[in-house]
Amino acid sequence: YDEDLISDKLDKCPSEKGSVKANGCPDKDNDGVGDSEDECPKDPGRKSSNGCPDEDKDKIWGKADKCPDKPGKKDNAGCPDTD
Repeated sequence: YDEDLISDKLDKCPSEKGSVKANGCPDKDNDGVGDSEDECPKDPGRKSSNGCPDEDKDKIWGKADKCPDKPGKKDNAGCPDTD
């Protein structure tokens, strides 16, 4: 139906054209995480980080990381402890 060349039996989004990596669902940033499950659909990331980049590698990503360029702790919203 959606002409994405993925069998409708295997297509998680059979009414929308999508990518093979995202199991037939739309994936604007082409990171393999479908837009409906991607917390950062405009920025490529990993499946393990819900589609968001984790540049500082602190395992905190998306809106939860208030300091995405500096590693920090979860209880500090992803920011380094400064005291």
